[in-house]
Amino acid sequence: MTLEVTKRNMNEKPELEGIQEQEVESAPHEVNAYELVRKRASLRHSLEELGVPSSEVLADIREGRNPVEHSLKDTNRVTRKIAIGIAEQFAILEQEAAEFREKKKDKPFANLSRLQDRFDRDREVAEARLWIDEESIESELGPKYKELKLLRSDRASLNNFEVRRMREAQHNPHIMPAHGALMEMVTAEKNVLESTLVQFGRENPVIARSQELISYLRGLHEEGHIASVPSVEKYLREIETRMISGKHIFLHGPTGTGKTSLARFAAKQLTNQDPEMVYCNPQTREANIWGKTGIEPAENGAIKTVDIYGPLARAMRDGTVVIFDEFTALPKDQMVFIKGIMNAQVGDMVNVMGNGRIPIEAGFQMIFTANLKSEKNPERQELPPEIAREFEQNNLEVNYTKKEEAYDIMLARLMQADGSVDMSVYDLETTLPKLCEAITEIELAYTDKASATTTTMTESGGTAGKAPGLKKFVMTQGTVEAIFDSWKIERELRPGRQSFASFLDNRLKTGLTFKEYSEPDRILATKILASKGLLRTITAAELGLPDTVFAFNAAKESRKSSAEDLKQKSKETKHWTIRELAKLDPFGVQKQKAIDAARDLLGDEASPEKETLLAAIAEAKKRIGALGIPANHRTMLEPGSPSTPLTPEDMARLQEALKAKFSPYLLETYKDYWSYNAAQQAASKDKTPELEPPSTINYEAKKADVDAAKSGEYILNPETQGLDFENIDQDKIKVFDLSTMIGQPFDKVAKHIVDTYGKTHHILGIEYWKYLAENPTKVPPEIEKNTDGSIDQNRYYYCFGSLLRHLGGNWLVAYARWNGSGWARHGGGLGSDWDAHCRVVLLEK
Repeated sequence: MTLEVTKRNMNEKPELEGIQEQEVESAPHEVNAYELVRKRASLRHSLEELGVPSSEVLADIREGRNPVEHSLKDTNRVTRKIAIGIAEQFAILEQEAAEFREKKKDKPFANLSRLQDRFDRDREVAEARLWIDEESIESELGPKYKELKLLRSDRASLNNFEVRRMREAQHNPHIMPAHGALMEMVTAEKNVLESTLVQFGRENPVIARSQELISYLRGLHEEGHIASVPSVEKYLREIETRMISGKHIFLHGPTGTGKTSLARFAAKQLTNQDPEMVYCNPQTREANIWGKTGIEPAENGAIKTVDIYGPLARAMRDGTVVIFDEFTALPKDQMVFIKGIMNAQVGDMVNVMGNGRIPIEAGFQMIFTANLKSEKNPERQELPPEIAREFEQNNLEVNYTKKEEAYDIMLARLMQADGSVDMSVYDLETTLPKLCEAITEIELAYTDKASATTTTMTESGGTAGKAPGLKKFVMTQGTVEAIFDSWKIERELRPGRQSFASFLDNRLKTGLTFKEYSEPDRILATKILASKGLLRTITAAELGLPDTVFAFNAAKESRKSSAEDLKQKSKETKHWTIRELAKLDPFGVQKQKAIDAARDLLGDEASPEKETLLAAIAEAKKRIGALGIPANHRTMLEPGSPSTPLTPEDMARLQEALKAKFSPYLLETYKDYWSYNAAQQAASKDKTPELEPPSTINYEAKKADVDAAKSGEYILNPETQGLDFENIDQDKIKVFDLSTMIGQPFDKVAKHIVDTYGKTHHILGIEYWKYLAENPTKVPPEIEKNTDGSIDQNRYYYCFGSLLRHLGGNWLVAYARWNGSGWARHGGGLGSDWDAHCRVVLLEK
C-alpha cells in the first residue's frame, strides 16, 4: 500500500481510535455558563460568611434597589464596605447572565441533553482558563503560536496512539495485522510532523520557545504536575520503551528527584488509565498488596463474605499498571514474593491470598520506585539477589533537574495565566540563575559529588582528600515549589512591601535554621548559597551559625554592596511578556544549540575569530527562514537535521541564498541611485557576500584595501540576517549621533561602535538599509523629525553592520537619507570623517 503524506494534512486532526481532541475552545466573546455559575456561587459564599443573606442582596440588584438602603442597612461599617464590593461584582455577573439569556432567546436549547453538553463544554474551557489564558497568549504571539500548538498536539496524539498500539501488540498478535496500514500512516505522519516542527522552530525561534514555556506552565497545573523539560521527556521515552516490551521497570535515584511523579505520569500518559498504587513501608504486609476477605451486609440482616482485592490483584485483574512506591522500604521477605509475579505471563492464573485464582489480563505491568540502600539511606533494604537480577536490564536512574531546566520551571511557576511575569530585571537575570546554580551545587554535595567549584568557592575542604558533602540537607524542585507558592501569596497579601531577593533569603533562612539538619550541613549549604551571591540580607547570627560562615572570599565579595541596594534593585518590578521571557537565556542553552550546529561550517580548527563568527552565525540561523532559502537548501542549516554536516559546498549554498536576496536590490541601487553605466553594473552585480561579524573586521586594514577590480563585493553581519523587521519592536531600533566622534574617520568610528555597543546592540547592515528603502512608511520613533512632524532631510543614517566595495575599489558604509518622499541610498567611505549630520542605526538586543 502506498501512502501519500503531504504537509497540507498537518493541520488536520487524525481520525484515529484513541486520539481525542486535546484543546477545547469556546466562541470568542461568549459568556461561559459554567464560569458564571461558579463566580456567583463564590460571591454568595462570601456574603454568607459576612452574615449577609445573599438572596436578599441578589433580590435588591435584580429589582434595581440600592442594597445599602435595604439588605445591607443593618450591617456594621466594615461589613457593609466589603459587602458593597461583592454586590458590585454581583451586578456585573447579573448583566452577563441577562446577555446570555437574551442571546439564547431565539435559539433555545432543544433539550436538557444539549444544555448539559453546553455546560460541560463551558466547564472544560473555564477550568483550562484558570491557569492558562490562551486567548491572551494567542493575541500576543499571533497565529503562528496556535499553528505550533496544533502541530505539537498532533505529534503527542500520534505518539500516544502508536505507543499504546505497540504495547497492546505484545499481548495481542492480531493488533499489528489489523492496524498495519494505519501504523504505517502514523509513522509517516510523525516523520512529516517532526520535519515541520524543526523547520518551524528555526523560522520562529521566539514563538517556539514561548510555546515551550507555556507547555511547562500547563504541565505544572495538570494532573501529574510535571513540567516536561528535555530530561523528563528523555526519561519518558526510556520508560515508554520498557513499557512497550512489557517488562517491569525499576526507577531509582536520590530523594526528591520526582521518581514517583514520573512513574504516575508515564503510566497515565502511556495507558490512558490511572495506575494502582502500593505505598511501601516496613509495616506493609501481603494483605495490603494482594487483598483480603471481608464482610458486608446482606438481605434480611445477614452478612456475607466478599473478596476485597488489593492494588496488585486489581491491576492483574483489570490489566493496568501498579506502582510500588519506595519499594526498598519493604522488609526483604516481603520483596521476595514479587519474584513469582515477575515471571508470570498474560493469561497465567495467579493465586491471590484468600481470594482464589485470577488470570493476568493484558496490560498488567509493575513499576517500582526506590532509594537504594546507602550511607544516605541506611534504613533501606538491599534488593535480594534474585530481585536485583530481574531489574539488571530494566532499571533507570532518575537524577536531579539540570540548572538550565530548573530555571525554565521557575519561570513557569512565576507565570500568570497570560504567560507574563512581574519581576525585576535583576531577579530574572541574576537572582534566579544564581539560585539554580546553588541548588545544583547543593544536590551534588548531597550525592557526594561536590564539584571542585564548590570546594574552591566556599573554601570548604573535605576529609582525607574527599570533597565536602551534605549528609541530610538538600534542595529539590519540591523546595522551589514551596518557596514560589509562598511568594505568590506574599505578593497578593502584601504587594510591594518586600523585594523578591529579601523574601528568598528569608525562605532560605527557614530551611537553614531547621535544627533537624546538623550544623556542618547547615554551614556548607549556607556557604554554597552565599558563594552564589544569595543570603546577602541575612546575618550569621540570624542563621544561628558562627560569624565565620561568611568569612570566605566569594561571600565577602558579594556582600560588599549594600543589602539595601540589592533590595531596591529587586523591587524595581517590570512586566515581562511571554515574548520577552522567551528571549531570556542566562545559561546560553539556546545560543549553544545554534553554535554547535554552526561549528560544522568552519571545520575543527579553533581560533577566537572562528568562535566569534560561530556565535554570530548561530544568531542568524535562529532567524534563517526569513532569508527565503529554498527548502532543499534550508535543511542543511538545522541542528539535528538528518542531512550530513555542512561542507564548503553547503556554505556556498548559504551564500548563494543571501546573494539571491540582495543582488536585485543592490543592482537597482547601482543603476538608479549611484548612476553606474551598463558596464559598471555588469562588473559589480551578482557578487557573493562574505559573512563576517563587525567584531572581527579590521576596519583600518579595510580602509587601506582598495581594489577597483573587486567592485561590488560586500560583507554581511551574520547575526542580523533573517531579522523580521516587520515584527520587531520599533522602540528597539536605536539611533545614536556619536557626537564625541565628530571629525574622526569612519574606520575609527566603526571600531568605537563595536567596542561601545557590540555587546548590547546588533549592528545593522544592508538588510535594514534595504528594509527602510522598501518600507518608507515604517519609520522607527528615533528617526529625527522637524517641528511640523516631517522627517529631517539633513540626517544620514548609517548601517555599519555591512561594507560595500565601490567602483573605485574602496569600502563604503551604507546610509539612507530622507528625500521628502522616500529613502535615498548612499554610501560613505571608511576614510570619510564623521560629522554632526551623521547617525548610526542599531538594534537593541
